[in-house]
Amino acid sequence: MTQKNIREYNVIRVFATVLVVAGHSAYTTMSTLHGGIFVKVSEFSKVHTMLLLLVRLIYSFHMPLFFSLSGALYQLGKENGKWNSFSNLVKIKFKRLIVPLFMVSVFYLIPVKWYSGYFSVLDNPVKDAFLGQLILFDNSYLWYLASLFWIFIFAWIIDKKMKYAWQKTVLCILAWFAGLGFKENFCGIPGAFSYLIWFYYGVFYEKNREIFYQFFKKKLYNYILFFGTVFVYILYLCVFKKNEIVYAIVGLCGVTISYFA
Repeated sequence: MTQKNIREYNVIRVFATVLVVAGHSAYTTMSTLHGGIFVKVSEFSKVHTMLLLLVRLIYSFHMPLFFSLSGALYQLGKENGKWNSFSNLVKIKFKRLIVPLFMVSVFYLIPVKWYSGYFSVLDNPVKDAFLGQLILFDNSYLWYLASLFWIFIFAWIIDKKMKYAWQKTVLCILAWFAGLGFKENFCGIPGAFSYLIWFYYGVFYEKNREIFYQFFKKKLYNYILFFGTVFVYILYLCVFKKNEIVYAIVGLCGVTISYFA
């Protein structure tokens, strides 16, 4: 692991964080099964419509990028013998992911949402605050911590049990389709199914980083990838509306651009 590699991933992490902030800044209404905030905005606002289209594009790859980056760092750790012990992985990831999730939710998110009136439309706000924030993650922006915790566990087991890359690829695709069938993110597990494929994309990238770098160091390929992404996104909006497979292709292009731009 070189300092250059660490800087590369740090830049991607900052970029992904900026995308998250930008994506959430366009929210005017947040309606979930366990609470919500409602702000009226003219449905005829062209600026707001354009913002929503931009946010939809950002959402296609900003979380996949986070999970992909986690996969790349996981692979780096494996190459340095960091994750040989399953119990050590569970212990470290529980401390870094689940404990912060619980602490921030209980002592910050729930109180802030309670004070702001987020739960005021509910018949049983105490129950729904607990369910939506800590069990089903219907109204928690920290859902990804629980999902990432399970992904690390899944990945360790998969790497031990499956020898060939094609087996892992098929499993990730099946998990992605399974994730589409869940309506609620129970304990973060459905989210783990949905984003396992992106995690392994990061693993794949790290294993072949030098090959990718040589291919995409020519700016021409970056331009082709960028305009190809825009084209697929327009195709998604105009032809394949709400098609998850086409939307995932947009996400794949967006994640790849983030690595090589």
